[in-house]
Amino acid sequence: MKRVKLYNEKLEHIKDQLAESSQSVASLNAYAYFSANLKHFMPLLDWDRHRLLYRQFREYNALNALDVQFMDGEFPLPITGWEHLRDKLLRRHGIICTFHFGAYQLINYLLLRDKIKFALLVGDDVQSTWDTRYPNLMKQMQLGEMEGRFKLLNANRPAALKEIYSLVQAGYQMVIYADGLTGAGTADAKNLVEITFLGQRIYVPSGTATLAHRLQCPIYPLLAVRKENEIVLQTRAPIPSAADLSRADFVSVTTAALFGFLSAFLMHAPQQWTVWTQLQRLLLPERGLIYVDELNDDTRYLDRQQYGLIHQDTGDGKYFLLDKRNYHLYGLEQQEYVNLFNQWCK
Repeated sequence: MKRVKLYNEKLEHIKDQLAESSQSVASLNAYAYFSANLKHFMPLLDWDRHRLLYRQFREYNALNALDVQFMDGEFPLPITGWEHLRDKLLRRHGIICTFHFGAYQLINYLLLRDKIKFALLVGDDVQSTWDTRYPNLMKQMQLGEMEGRFKLLNANRPAALKEIYSLVQAGYQMVIYADGLTGAGTADAKNLVEITFLGQRIYVPSGTATLAHRLQCPIYPLLAVRKENEIVLQTRAPIPSAADLSRADFVSVTTAALFGFLSAFLMHAPQQWTVWTQLQRLLLPERGLIYVDELNDDTRYLDRQQYGLIHQDTGDGKYFLLDKRNYHLYGLEQQEYVNLFNQWCK
């Protein structure tokens, strides 16, 4: 009960902090892209709902940071659905495919807690920041590594694939976040595949499906969905390795199925997905992402719902107006930016 009380107290403190920082430059930049991406991928949502969803989105992101502070003991919220998946994993190891949705770090916590051998694949940028971002979780991971039941693997290292083969043969599960952004924005990157997602054509990492085909092991899709006072683990039927399909066909079909699994939950709880503020990086280049043009309209009469403010604080700083309807980015003078900020945000 003490941990539950402490968890709730910290949560209230976080909400207060978020309210105070709602008009920061970083928050305004993030909201502009959050709203633009909602408009493109979930167009039936009214503009008026974007601000409420963004506030909830920030709270859910803060909850993820709060979760890891309580991963050195009993987790303070009830967890439903873990036993069923755990039984499957114990019968046959494979790839646990998840997304940055809901209580996504909880999956690592449960595997560590139940001493199930697994390897977590992350990119360069992730591995370098985890020690400072998630010290409590990292302590548990380091303990698991000392006991020979956990590995944190940098997926970008040339020797990673060979190490993965060895770990799978030793009975390790693989955990992959399929919506990682490594390689995003480069349409010709070898590790990306084109799929339809929420009615848009995007490029996403193909690593999960590629690895499953190479290893000939099943994929276990999994989401840790936040409910009001509990975490519910949601799964679907495991995806078999399908040795009779070519790798290219298997990767295309499987990646689409995995993101289809995610989209079913996004329709009901979009604010639980942390990727909304960067989703534009996955769009196809011919969609016209990020043009910098002259703005002909009088900025005094622009609709604040259809436009967003962007400030790139690099040296002398650059100011932009984002048209959320088409991702066009228009340059602003500093005073124009200040005037719009005062008009829309005060």
